[in-house]
Amino acid sequence: MLNAALGSPLPSFWLYLFLTCHCNNFRIMKHSLLLCFLFSISYSLVAQDYADCSTALEICNKQPLILPLLGPGNDATELDNAPCFAGLPSIETSSAWIRWQVAQSGTLWFIIYPLNPVDDVDFLLYHLPSGNCAEKSSVRCMAAGDFSINSSCMGPTGLLPGEVDTNGPPGCAVGQNNFLAPVNVLAGEQYVLAINNFSSVQDTLRIEFCGTALLGCDTIMCQVLDANEPNSTNGLSVGLIFPNPASAENGASVQINASYAQVVNIRIADSQNLTLKQDYQVLSEGANTIPLHTFKFPAGIYFVTVISEKTMVTKRLVITN
Repeated sequence: MLNAALGSPLPSFWLYLFLTCHCNNFRIMKHSLLLCFLFSISYSLVAQDYADCSTALEICNKQPLILPLLGPGNDATELDNAPCFAGLPSIETSSAWIRWQVAQSGTLWFIIYPLNPVDDVDFLLYHLPSGNCAEKSSVRCMAAGDFSINSSCMGPTGLLPGEVDTNGPPGCAVGQNNFLAPVNVLAGEQYVLAINNFSSVQDTLRIEFCGTALLGCDTIMCQVLDANEPNSTNGLSVGLIFPNPASAENGASVQINASYAQVVNIRIADSQNLTLKQDYQVLSEGANTIPLHTFKFPAGIYFVTVISEKTMVTKRLVITN
């Protein structure tokens, strides 16, 4: 069924599902059946609008997105010869394309959350030197995948601070994960992101953008900090999560250095972006060690996000048995 294939459906699917059930279960009139049929066709056409570079969804800010992936679009060869796929052809199976122009120079990163945990999601980030899709140039390419949903090469993927790789080859070699390095972008540059579901032709995903770069209608930057920025003007820097990997028995803690006393929200999410724990902590000026209380969490990959009034920082935590 469509609902099962999509895993966690989009909010806009509720009308679709209502009409479908109305048609299938009640079948009250021929024109109602026709309405349902036309609605389902029109939804598919809308969903396919973003499946090619030439019809990419244009965004002007870093607000989170939820998008369907329902096929390869009109041109299924656009990802051919991608550097991380070693030149393999016909790799585009179910895609969505997102395009933007940089308004203020800075760093940019994102996390893609497949809403179905068994999906193998890949992506390519292209620079468009002239704004023409025919001249796109790959700057980040991710093709990693595995057969286990608990693998470091499955689940969320994207660009993450602290990573250094620019390409992720197929498979999951020792030490390989599902993330690549952020990009440094310049004002005026144009980019297009192609996301491909390698394991399914119908599904839904969520994308969260962050970084110091601003897009066309952004008003607030999303600043990601790390342990190398102890004198941040944003009021705090988030250091190491330790131990990392952590055991399910002993748990883990996060180091936060605050320029002044303040309250932060600490959120822990699993690999499907489901919030497992969330609380507020009062930080004192200087160094703070905050326990994360991850006792009894199953083995897997988790994301710890520290949110203050001025910034948001996400760190990755691995928990072993």
